[in-house]
Amino acid sequence: SMAVMAAIAGTAPPTPATEVHPAAQVANWKRRLQAWLWDKKTTASEASQISNALLDSGHLQSLKEHSELLATLGERGCWEDAMKVWLAMLSSDREACRPDLKACNTALRALGRAERWQLALGVLAEMPSLVLSPDAETYVHALGACAQGGQWLDALQMLEHSRGIGFSPTLESYRACIRACSRGGQPAYALWLLHDIEEDQITPDVQCYTAAIRSCKDLGEWKRALEYIEYMWAVGISVDAIAYLAGVQTCAECGRWAEALALYDEMVLTHQGVHVKTFRILLEVCERSGQWEKAISIFDRLLEGETFVMQEEVITPLLRALVAAGQSSRARDFVADCER
Repeated sequence: SMAVMAAIAGTAPPTPATEVHPAAQVANWKRRLQAWLWDKKTTASEASQISNALLDSGHLQSLKEHSELLATLGERGCWEDAMKVWLAMLSSDREACRPDLKACNTALRALGRAERWQLALGVLAEMPSLVLSPDAETYVHALGACAQGGQWLDALQMLEHSRGIGFSPTLESYRACIRACSRGGQPAYALWLLHDIEEDQITPDVQCYTAAIRSCKDLGEWKRALEYIEYMWAVGISVDAIAYLAGVQTCAECGRWAEALALYDEMVLTHQGVHVKTFRILLEVCERSGQWEKAISIFDRLLEGETFVMQEEVITPLLRALVAAGQSSRARDFVADCER
């Protein structure tokens, strides 16, 4: 924006003629940009401009300044700009600007959020040359990046390596490995890890079970998926809408129409919101099982919610359901509403 460009350029309203030391001018300029960067209203594009200006100026002269910039960019999802800061730290001829363990962990966290597992492993590989040893947080963030990318083999090797050098596995590290196996097409390993986590006397959370339920879909084990949902309630773990979605998908993929619809009824009883993706799958289940009236009742219930937004992918199956249920006039009204 023009305001950001003006701040970067250092322009300001006219002030009485006073002598200001150049170092003070630079300090004031950095403070203004940093304050703008930390402002929650600042957009990702503006954050990128500010970051580039700070780096290009050569006025970032401490590890603290670089680390704060790295963290702020990571939180905003500006991973490319965060990597520019990381590379500037690595190439700095000032020893005081070289990355420390905290900076490494910050970079790994940013890359994990951005699903850039290759770069995350690169940061991890860079640590020995910086004479830095990973800590438990390092492995959690690196495993998180592997999970996002479905890199199950790297995740399992990292889990064993961290155990071998004295770090006990945590819920976060197991969760990441289960997700990595689930996303990486290794559903059997995901379920084995769910067993291993309890062997280590760690209680799995709903995210672990959700990843396991998705793995059940790939293995065709719909009964086990339902058992996981039942078990979570039994041990006091609240089953959320995402876990129910995984269960509905598993039952639908296995052709278990009645079980998929029963999960929907359970969601209603437990006051869970229904995701649009869940609705689309339920429409397909109703269509395949010929339960048109059920499809309409599900749709009517969704319309009662304030957060439901119609999406194009569900319009066609919904129209088919309305026609098949003998509600052609409502189908016509629905088309007219969509055209408006």
